[in-house]
Amino acid sequence: MRALVLLVAACGFRTHELTDASVTHGPPPDVPGVGVDGAIDGAIDSPPSFVCNPADLDLRSCFTFEGAVQEGASYSHSLSTSNLGFAIGHDGQAVVIGSTSNFVVTGDVTSFDIPVFTMKMWIKPTSLPAPGLRMGLLDSGNRYRMFVEPGGQLRCAITGGPDLYSSSHFVQAGVWQRVACTFDGTTTTIYVDGSVAGSVVQSATINTSSSGIVIGQNNPSGENFDGAMDDFQLWGSIVAP
Repeated sequence: MRALVLLVAACGFRTHELTDASVTHGPPPDVPGVGVDGAIDGAIDSPPSFVCNPADLDLRSCFTFEGAVQEGASYSHSLSTSNLGFAIGHDGQAVVIGSTSNFVVTGDVTSFDIPVFTMKMWIKPTSLPAPGLRMGLLDSGNRYRMFVEPGGQLRCAITGGPDLYSSSHFVQAGVWQRVACTFDGTTTTIYVDGSVAGSVVQSATINTSSSGIVIGQNNPSGENFDGAMDDFQLWGSIVAP
């Protein structure tokens, strides 16, 4: 495989080496000297990363936002977008979401009926919500959702279980940060830049739904995210945050 990658690189393409494991399941493993950050998400200090792997059926939805909103997972999703723009991202380009912007992922909605999940994305808020308000990062139609709350607090919620609020590592305006939420069937955990920002043990079963997911908005009440988002990933499994 190394010889093949070197041959492609010699032809002038921007590429990187993939292991056999990364082709069959999940992102590439950690790279010495780069850290799990770069190996999984393509952090600024890393070589090009394999953010969207269509061969991995656990990757339920994925977007790199390289000048377009294009599904990178293998599922047959359709998209509906509203008033989106693009800007410089944490790595390449990012989508810009504002007061009237969001996008809806529908089509194969049963792919979002998952008993466990990992959702993660890079965000750069332009502003933070005022007291009493919130901004939606993901809403999946009576399943699971994630918000930015006043003061940069993150909130991850599963219908039928307690809402989890981050108790440390709040997000900031004007800075790229990687945020994530995982639910393994018994515990919900929020992460900011790979560090645990809150965790709660709960007994909850994620609902099934005929709805898709809405990114950048609390659906249907609005409360849109204000800022840029990059490398969005939703998994039907637990992966490194």
